[in-house]
Amino acid sequence: MLILKGEKKHPRVICLPTVRDKLVLSSLNEILAKLFGDTIITSLPQVIINNIFKDLKSKEYDSFIKIDIKTFYASI
Repeated sequence: MLILKGEKKHPRVICLPTVRDKLVLSSLNEILAKLFGDTIITSLPQVIINNIFKDLKSKEYDSFIKIDIKTFYASI
């Protein structure tokens, strides 16, 4: 599926998972959770971003880097 981003910009390619894809990913998730337990649990993106804002407000850090990885998923 292509999502148009505007004139003179390349469209964004989005792949929609099939039911089979979702089942395979769900099964892999269960297997990995059994194998690795609590060591693979990650925080929600909102929690991570909130922690970044707290760190910036605390003046522990005085700068940050914002990156945009173009065409990352298309190369997988």
